[in-house]
Formats: sequence, structure tokens, C-alpha cells
Amino acid sequence: MIGDIINILFLGGKSAGHIIPNLRFIEYYKDKYNFKSYYLGFKGYIEEKIVPKNIDFISINRPKNKYKFILSKKIYKEIETKLKNIKIDIVISTGGGHSFHGLLYAVIKKIPYYLLEENIIFGSVNKLFKKKSKTVFTAFNIKKNKKYVHALNPSALINKEEHPKKYDFLFIGGSLGSDIIANTAIKMRKLPYQTLLIAGNKYEKYKKYENDNLKVIKFGDTIKEFSSSDVIITRCGSSTLFELIALNKKILMVPSKKTKGNHQVLNAKEFSKQNLGIYINEKNFDVDTLINIKQYDFSSILKSQNEYLENIGADPYEKIIFKDIR
Repeated sequence: MIGDIINILFLGGKSAGHIIPNLRFIEYYKDKYNFKSYYLGFKGYIEEKIVPKNIDFISINRPKNKYKFILSKKIYKEIETKLKNIKIDIVISTGGGHSFHGLLYAVIKKIPYYLLEENIIFGSVNKLFKKKSKTVFTAFNIKKNKKYVHALNPSALINKEEHPKKYDFLFIGGSLGSDIIANTAIKMRKLPYQTLLIAGNKYEKYKKYENDNLKVIKFGDTIKEFSSSDVIITRCGSSTLFELIALNKKILMVPSKKTKGNHQVLNAKEFSKQNLGIYINEKNFDVDTLINIKQYDFSSILKSQNEYLENIGADPYEKIIFKDIR
């Protein structure tokens, strides 16, 4: 394999949290190693919309009924047909329901695959496929199995750029949006702060509340907006959190309590334990909390973030996935 181009199939979709780590991974390594990227996802979903045009996107039709989706033989057959003339050498997956059929394809075709588990607890699909995986890369230090390797979440593999401060507060509820996050951002519009709301799928609902103090935008590549903001108020999807520590930002974490396995709360507690951000229970989340917390000394948190990035690198990916590629 040394010197040859290898074909890597990336899996993960339905929410940006499963997509962004793959895209950062590709961007970071594309000029260092000789590989071609393919991305398998579903037609009409966010993966089809945000995967860049320079990556070959393999679009699959998805039944709307979630039970028919998991049990669908048509999806597997469509994957098999569309990959028939492509020799996939390895598969890299961030998990989530949209990775299920691609991982099943890898198992049946005996293609080696690697799992990237972004959260502190395993998602259902990663849990199901971890036994036969080559390696499981965990963003959190989960010491349960010799197969698990602690490595930096690829979302943190970004080029850090300095931008002039534009916003005092930035609110983001992920690609799917969050009413709790958005409603608090709207209340800020009457206060003397510059506020940005990244509304995700709820953009049309909240766009009408814009004024001189509040700007509302859709979800996209938000690095520039993060860089130009002082305090970031966010849900606790792992991808966003790791982007923010890579940018060395003041983070206020307001996790959703409705995520599977309560993983956002667990992510927030772990980040708070390591002094990487401030954890706020959504029941206590209001404008007064934000105004008071604006005066908080974040210097120790910003220092902890830098130390964290220095101690946890991306080396495991190179030593394991790319060990035979020159």
C-alpha cells in the first residue's frame, strides 16, 4: 500500500456533530498523505448539504420511517451498487444512525474500519460495531478496552485564525437549533451588547427578531464567527466543544437533557471537571446569569484549554491509520 492512493470511505450524518469531525480530518491530512475521500450519506440530509464539492459524495435514498430505515435491505443494495466500481480500502466512521448501513457494508465486505467516538459515552451504532473495528478513537479518555485509543477529536484540527472582536456573545444550539438557546439570545437584543445567534434549523423561526444588537444566521462553517466572538454559549455536542477549545474561547455550556444517554450533560460535566468551560444547568440559564458571568475571570479556563491541546494530540491517527502510507 505504500506509495499507492488509498480510498477512504467516511460515514456519519443527520447532524453536523457527526459530519464536522470527518471534514476536519480530511482537511488536516489531505496534503500529508496519499488518499482519496468518499463520503456516504443520505439524500436531502445535512451531510449532502455541507460536505464540500471536492469530496466525492455518494448519495443514498432514505425511507422516512425510522424502523424501515434500520431494517432496509434497499439501502444496503443501493450502497453495494454505488460502490461496485470503487475499491474502498478503509472506512472511517463517527457513528450515528446514518453510519449503520455503511458499517454493515464494511463488515460484510471485510473492509477494515475505524470508529471515532466523539462523546463520553458510546452511541448506539458505535457500540454495535466496536467489536469488529480495527481501532476505536475516543475523544474522552475511556479506559475500558485495549482497542480504545485516546486521541484529539478531529473537530479540533483547525487552522486558528485571528479575527477582530465583533460580538460580545455568540449563541449556538447546533445544526438542529435549540429554542432554549435562541430564546435567551433574543432577550439580549434589548441590551447594549452585540449578539450573534446561529439558529441552525430554526433560522426561519428566529430571523424576524434581528435588530441592531442581534444578528441571526444559518448554521455553516462557523469558525470565523467563533473567532470574532468573546463569550460562546453552546449546547454540548462534542464537535462544537472541541472546535471552541482549539480556538481558545470562553465557553458557557448549556447541555440539553434530552440527548440519548444524556451524553451532552456528561460531556459538559467532563469539560467542567477539566476546567475547559463553565457548565450551566439549562434550568438556571437566563440573561441575568449571562450578564453576571461576563465579568468572570476566564484566564484559568483559557490556560487549561491550551494545556489540554498540548497533551492530547492527533498522533494516534497517524500511527495507526496512516502507518503504511507515505
